[in-house]
Amino acid sequence: MKPAASSTGNGNVAWIVIAVFVFIVMFAAVIGYKLYQERSSMLAEAGQSYAREAAFLAERTTSRLSAIDSSVRNAVMAVGALPDETRNAQSRAFLDALAAAPAVTDAAFLTATGQVPSRGGDVAALMQAADDALASGTGLASSSQTGSMAIARPVALPDGSVGAIVVRIDPFALLPEQVDGRVAILADSAGHPLSIRPLPAAGLFTESLFDRFPLTDDQTARLRNRGGAVTGVPIGEGQATVAAATLPGQDLRVVLIGPMRFDNSTWLRTQILYALLFIAPVIFAVGLGAALSMQMSNLREARVALIDSERRFRVAIEGARCGVWDWDRKSDAVYVTDSMARILGRDQGEVISSAEFLALFSKRDRERLSAAVRGSARAGDIDVEVQAANLPIWLQLRGRPWNAGESVTTERIVGVAIDVTERKGAQARVAAAENRLRAALESMSESFVLWDSRRRLVLWNRKFRDFFDFTDSGLRPGLTYPDVETEAARAISAVHGAENGSEIYEIELRDGRWLHYSERPTADGGLVSVGADITDLKRQESALKNSETALKRTVEDVKRNE
Repeated sequence: MKPAASSTGNGNVAWIVIAVFVFIVMFAAVIGYKLYQERSSMLAEAGQSYAREAAFLAERTTSRLSAIDSSVRNAVMAVGALPDETRNAQSRAFLDALAAAPAVTDAAFLTATGQVPSRGGDVAALMQAADDALASGTGLASSSQTGSMAIARPVALPDGSVGAIVVRIDPFALLPEQVDGRVAILADSAGHPLSIRPLPAAGLFTESLFDRFPLTDDQTARLRNRGGAVTGVPIGEGQATVAAATLPGQDLRVVLIGPMRFDNSTWLRTQILYALLFIAPVIFAVGLGAALSMQMSNLREARVALIDSERRFRVAIEGARCGVWDWDRKSDAVYVTDSMARILGRDQGEVISSAEFLALFSKRDRERLSAAVRGSARAGDIDVEVQAANLPIWLQLRGRPWNAGESVTTERIVGVAIDVTERKGAQARVAAAENRLRAALESMSESFVLWDSRRRLVLWNRKFRDFFDFTDSGLRPGLTYPDVETEAARAISAVHGAENGSEIYEIELRDGRWLHYSERPTADGGLVSVGADITDLKRQESALKNSETALKRTVEDVKRNE
């Protein structure tokens, strides 16, 4: 039978090794996947940052074009209202003002009978620009070949004819200078650049941006139509991020190109964190497997230990869950963040009414929470535990009135919601464990007393109370050692062996019983006192002494008789 048992033991050990190996591989896969998700999230955030900046540049460019267009429209209204005799002479002042505007190179008033350019204006170029802008349907024309833009608006004249006011725009003046290693490009609908900041030494290139960089068809379509950002685009010897944003109402777009903003220090900290999260459970799993292999003879206890260990493991790696809520009593609205919404089983954060917010919790907790919010003006802080409606989740809501600078308003309460479901469960488990411990102590045949580091009573059992005749109300947690000793002295006849401060001594009770008493210090500075009833041993000892005395007397009597 021994070889069979050995074979079974080896098989069990092999299964344990396989299980530990599988656990390590699966956990490594999980950690690797989480690292992949973290890196993807960081790259996506970097791309979104570029997309937001590109959108900001597009808004700035649009506002500058809108300002120029507004100036042109004002000039159209002013010139159209001038008398025919002085229109050409007086319109020059408006044209000079337009030409002096930022980003405007020159301007002209064109009619069927003549042209009135601003000072230094290129009449031929302005006429061609007017034809292109008016033909575009939007009043804005751009040319990637000449790197110029123009805005033209028709002028209705009193004689029924139609003229036009046209301005040429320098595209380079529409974009701000980039000083952080990035490049901003204003491009037309096909992606041909109109201006580049900073301007490369070779000047503007003529090919489309979407053909110049190695982008996929999907990336090209997304940048061309919806905008956004693409990370990891190989440019030269490195990788860059390309972001695009369309100018509202115009068939133009701003493209922002720059190095990838990847936070290497944050990525390193993330790797270290996940490495620690991987190493600790692996060490734990290996140790657990070794312990199971050495304790295979007691399989049931080993399984219980494994379940407890897995539970502790899950608790150890589970992060704290919390959310933020903002209750505006004046508008009767409550803002709930995404994290709190997910805890309560909702899809995302939102602004809801106070009634909807209270409905997220159990009926018995709604009035308590509402009363706590109403009383925050007097109490200040809010601290209440509530249970989610239809969910086995407990939350601790903490909050206080909104502090806006030096003023505090009681109409708005801002706080956090902490998921304390695990703490509730832990409290119940602790209570059960304490009950089991107390039941075990009560079943002992010896007396047991536990003192804390300040020699105050913490725990005792029934035997201790019975030995020293304490009443049910005579003992309570917190009593000092001298007070308990004084009360116990009423039942003590004598103490033997404690003269030199020994930790082990004997106590003779007034009712004739003897106790063997031992006091040992605990690791935290406390004290454990254990007493065993040795009355029977003492009686046997006394009987032996009496027998010995009788035997000695008999021997002496025999000697005297001889």
